[in-house]
Amino acid sequence: MQDITIARSFFDVHLPSHIKPYCDLSSLKIQPTEFVDQSMRRRHVDMLYSLSIQGRLGYVYPLVEHKSQADFWTIWDIHTYTVAVMQADLKRQFTQLKQQKQPASQARLPIVVPLLFYHGHTSPFPHSIDLIDYFYDPVLAKKVWAQPCTLIDLTVIPDQDLQNHPQIAFLELLLKHIHCRDLVEYAQVFLEVLRRD
Repeated sequence: MQDITIARSFFDVHLPSHIKPYCDLSSLKIQPTEFVDQSMRRRHVDMLYSLSIQGRLGYVYPLVEHKSQADFWTIWDIHTYTVAVMQADLKRQFTQLKQQKQPASQARLPIVVPLLFYHGHTSPFPHSIDLIDYFYDPVLAKKVWAQPCTLIDLTVIPDQDLQNHPQIAFLELLLKHIHCRDLVEYAQVFLEVLRRD
């Protein structure tokens, strides 16, 4: 879909109805499709398009499944590529913000809409399109992935609570107070915890 008019028609027909109202298809542009991930392996996605989503730069990534047999791990590949698109966009934002002498915390993850275009021998597509189903325990995976990251913020846990954590109290207290100018004031607490553990 190198022709932007055809691509616009394709997305007009196939973008999910709950996402399409937020997308400005008149802003659709073809983007470079090579990304380098952390292990420096090169990845190539079929086509990548940028467009305005709620007035911000976003992307639509249609993966065309070329194989006659549906690959079991296609959905994983889509999520991997989607993260690569986000990572490349973050890098672009960080560069811009640095040039503008603005903090990196002003960057935001872009919306990337993945689409799987399938035309294989088996009909319908024979695998789940929900990434959760690929975990060995989908119910547990949903409990983990559908929630925010678990935060253990030592800076807000009272020292008395930390002292009651068996085996790890000393480490937690040390990490909590490592930036204090005078650790000596905590020496007595540290010693008591070490004696107990």
